[in-house]
Amino acid sequence: MIGSRQPTGGRMGREQIRGIVAALGGLLNVLRKAAPEGEAEVYHELGPILIYDHET
Repeated sequence: MIGSRQPTGGRMGREQIRGIVAALGGLLNVLRKAAPEGEAEVYHELGPILIYDHET
């Protein structure tokens, strides 16, 4: 489920959202138990982009 892409402007259904939430919950457990090097590798592979808006 993670890694699948929706067409631009497409909406996800409830089951798709539930699947992603379940997968992310498993990922969070892995990150909590990971050594710093392993955690860094996971984040590198995910390639997250974080945006901080200081006005909100």
